Amino acid sequence: MQDIYALDEEHTQAVGELEQLWDEGYTVAAHQLGKFFRDSLSTLRNHEKAEHWFRLSAEAGNDCSEYALGKLLLTQKRTTEAVQWLDKAAHHGNQFAQYRLGKLSLTGEAVPKDVWKALEYLKSSAGQENQFAQYTLGKLYLLGRDVAQDRKQAQEWLSRSASQGNPYAQFLLDRLDQFRDPSVMLAATKLLHHMGRIFRDNSVPPQNPAGIRIDSKRRRRLTEKRMAIGHKADDHEEPLFYQQTM
Repeated sequence: MQDIYALDEEHTQAVGELEQLWDEGYTVAAHQLGKFFRDSLSTLRNHEKAEHWFRLSAEAGNDCSEYALGKLLLTQKRTTEAVQWLDKAAHHGNQFAQYRLGKLSLTGEAVPKDVWKALEYLKSSAGQENQFAQYTLGKLYLLGRDVAQDRKQAQEWLSRSASQGNPYAQFLLDRLDQFRDPSVMLAATKLLHHMGRIFRDNSVPPQNPAGIRIDSKRRRRLTEKRMAIGHKADDHEEPLFYQQTM
């Protein structure tokens, strides 16, 4: 428990410094405070405070905070306000909000299903080189699901996604000619679903690999270190740098 208290003391000091920066007019400090309270591994983790700071930053016009606030509210099933903030972020050019709204509009989750609006959001995001939006568009046009099949567009979007290292896009590109037969398309769709399950099952390493025992304190320190250098689940959804506004 001593390590936890020491960690809390360090974090409390960091929070105080960020709050001072906020008082001096650096709106990016509020965004960082929101991320801290959302992601902290210490006992200071607090989603109510995360929402408070994301909201302050979002109201100051930070599109990253608009997106983060919308995503946080979605997890709390506060869908109406969540979509409002995601929409603001999307209109401010945030590619991750555009991608998220595109997916929601495509599935009809949290918002009414609207394929054309989904395509608009996804293309805006893909145009900013969001590999996930590019892959989604490529798969839509390849399978002809919800949109007319268009192999030329499918190849273009999948190629752009694969060039960024997306393995699912590369998988479809390597088998592009096989998607002419509807039965093959159905089989491939099932295979992609299976691949997604495998990916999810293996995305978290086993707690005790190769019989090696790591105590909880050491695991927490290792995770903290990985987060400090950028290895966390949502890093791909937020730019590395934020423009500081006064």
